[in-house]
Amino acid sequence: EHLVHTADGDARSLLNALELAIETSVESWPPAPGSVVPVPLETAEERIQNFPNDTQYRYELAVLYWEDGKVDQALEQFQIAQKNPQRRLSTIVYMGRCFHAKNQCDMAVEQFQRALKEMLIMDKEKMGALYYLGLAYDAMGQEEKALDCYKQIYSANINFMDVAKRIEAGYAKQRQNA
Repeated sequence: EHLVHTADGDARSLLNALELAIETSVESWPPAPGSVVPVPLETAEERIQNFPNDTQYRYELAVLYWEDGKVDQALEQFQIAQKNPQRRLSTIVYMGRCFHAKNQCDMAVEQFQRALKEMLIMDKEKMGALYYLGLAYDAMGQEEKALDCYKQIYSANINFMDVAKRIEAGYAKQRQNA
C-alpha cells in the first residue's frame, strides 16, 4: 500500500520501489519484531531521488547521515523530514543534536525546547530530549540549567544514560563552590 501511494499512480515509480524493496530485503522475512532493517546509504540516497517528497525516506537518510558523521547533510534532511507527523518530535531533537555538533548550542537549545513543549509524558523520547538539552546547556556554561534537566530525568529514571553520574558531579561542584 505504501509503495502504491508513494508511486502516485506511476507504474515506473512503482516498479522502481518494488525493485528497491527487493534489493534491501533481509534474509528472513518478516524480520523479528522490533528489529531494524539496515539500509545502505547509497540505497537511501537513491530512494530520495525516486521519491523526493517521502518524508519517511528523508528521515531515514538523515539518520544514516547523522550516524556517518555528515552533520550538514543530516541537518538538511531532518529539516525536510520534520513535516512527517510520525517523526516530527524525533526529527526536531535530531536537529538540535546537529546544531550542538556544529557548536551552535543556542540553536540546539531552541530545538530541544521546541520538542519538549509537545512531549507530555516522561518517556524515553522526552528523557533523551532533556538529556541533550542538558548537554547543550553544559556546553554553554549554564550548569544550573543543565543540572535541572538531569534532575528531571533522574527523578523518573536514575539509570538513564549517565544521568546519575552527571547529577553527582553537579552536586559535588555545588558543594565545592559553597
